[in-house]
Amino acid sequence: MKVGDFGFSTLSTKDSTLNTFCGSPPYAAPELFKDEHYIGVYVDIWALGILLYFMVTGVMPFRAETVGKLKKCILDGTYYLPEFLSDRCKFLLRNILRPTPTDRFTMEEIKHSPWLEGEVFPRPDTVYSLKPPEGDRSSLSEDERDALNTMKELGISSDLFANCRDSRDRITGTYRVVLHRITRKKLELARKTSTLSSYSNNNNHLMPDTQPRKIESSERNGKAQPKSKFCVIL
Repeated sequence: MKVGDFGFSTLSTKDSTLNTFCGSPPYAAPELFKDEHYIGVYVDIWALGILLYFMVTGVMPFRAETVGKLKKCILDGTYYLPEFLSDRCKFLLRNILRPTPTDRFTMEEIKHSPWLEGEVFPRPDTVYSLKPPEGDRSSLSEDERDALNTMKELGISSDLFANCRDSRDRITGTYRVVLHRITRKKLELARKTSTLSSYSNNNNHLMPDTQPRKIESSERNGKAQPKSKFCVIL
């Protein structure tokens, strides 16, 4: 699962401070209520902890009838960890939802926490140029070459690329849409292939009586094929 909300996003580092208050109050870090400036990275880690708490409990850690009361709850830093949560999950939540920004777990510490032990994290998508590439194509990826070929089929020649002004240019916009579609199509195909392969390897032993040849035979004879419990669930 990937969660993203970039409506009011901005670039920030640990060396730069921000002063814009935006977002939902229940996800707001305590420094947003008491400091004039804040560091975006630490605020994002806090919001991630709030989201994780909601995902594993079904409720928010800080909740109140008014924003004023909610602010007090967040500044007090008191919340309840249900008993049904594992010790590893509690450990992670406690280290994310720390009042002092610099005390919170970093992303690397979160990924290497005991609760996420053994998890495989997806790699980031390949970074492509915002503008259609010009000149030598030998260094381009397969997706970029396919995108340029598609552009050519649409009647957009390489000569028009030289007139691209910035990332908002209509030629650039078309290129990025084409490249995105090609990338997503290949990614979805790879995922489907991987899922089907994994499903076949893991479940062949569960349905020995549902081979396609037997089903086709029963259908031709007009007889109902008995279904296994596993097949009924599907």
